[in-house]
Amino acid sequence: MLRVPTRHGTSTRRKWACLLAALAFLLVRVPGILDGGSEAAGGGFDDDAEDGVPFLRGPRCTPDGTCLRTAFIQGHNARRLLTQGLAGSVPWQLVQRPEDATLFWMRNRDKRAEAVAAGDGGRVFNKIPARWQVADKALLAANVHAFLRSNGLSDSPLPETVPLVTVADMNTLSKKAAAMPGIWIVKMTSESMGRGIEIVTDMAAWVRSPTFSNVAAEVLKGERFVCQKYVTNPLLLNGRKSECRLYWLLASVNPMIVAVFHEGQVRLNSMPYQNHSFDNPMIHLTNVHQQRDHPEFEQMLKEGKLKWSMTRWKEYLVAEMKVKPEVADGLLVRMKWSLVRVVNATTDLLRLDTHSK
Repeated sequence: MLRVPTRHGTSTRRKWACLLAALAFLLVRVPGILDGGSEAAGGGFDDDAEDGVPFLRGPRCTPDGTCLRTAFIQGHNARRLLTQGLAGSVPWQLVQRPEDATLFWMRNRDKRAEAVAAGDGGRVFNKIPARWQVADKALLAANVHAFLRSNGLSDSPLPETVPLVTVADMNTLSKKAAAMPGIWIVKMTSESMGRGIEIVTDMAAWVRSPTFSNVAAEVLKGERFVCQKYVTNPLLLNGRKSECRLYWLLASVNPMIVAVFHEGQVRLNSMPYQNHSFDNPMIHLTNVHQQRDHPEFEQMLKEGKLKWSMTRWKEYLVAEMKVKPEVADGLLVRMKWSLVRVVNATTDLLRLDTHSK
């Protein structure tokens, strides 16, 4: 159960209470979306959708401190999720401007996150300035590596991973490429929806290619990349590669308070897995936007073939793969253990900014 921090006074307690109330819609009121029910019926979410829906005007908190719960929500996905709760019994109102909102729900890459954090005026927002220490894959890998080294640990939650953050990182990769057999995946960390990804089947040849030079040029400009050993023997569900998504809430960094949603989501690729055809994203990239190119994507989505609940995932492992129930439960525990490693590796960095409390 989440504990509201008290060390920062009544105002902060009220802000966290509002935030947790808002997130309760995602974590409690709409489990049907997470198990594929509502999203399948609607054909999936669209992260690229434009903000064009009308908002209702609503007042902010009153001078006596009574919160009337007004919200400004960016992003089509977040709005679809949160407004289902806003339409329920809790008296939230959507507003047209962030300055009129007590809850400002920003897109992941909104440039105003730091500005809002610096002068939030009592508002609640869903971002912290230091979030990239966790959200950026290259920084996250570097932070996990540093944490393991400093604590004499070797049990990393990550496959073999090479962060490409500096020119020195690129030079090191170039020198070590001949000793990096197997298949690797390279991704620009500022991209999303499966874009900016390349699967490299010969690292020694790749570092001599124009693509490597282009990546090095982008790193010189400040872009970050991550190079990770490709898992060639993934756990297959109905013969397809899949991904498990767990949802967690970082409620406070000082004290550190993290909540993990009890029900995650499993997403399957639209084509059966093969250890070749690495240029086919419908086989190898577990991202819904890459799967949309399949001619039967919408039908498979509606039939529940591409999105499972974690309960269905466990049932499949037990019934079809003859995995013992306690072993299946252990896999979920292992996922949560990985999250603990991530939190431990980034706690001090997340606390560096006073506004991230």
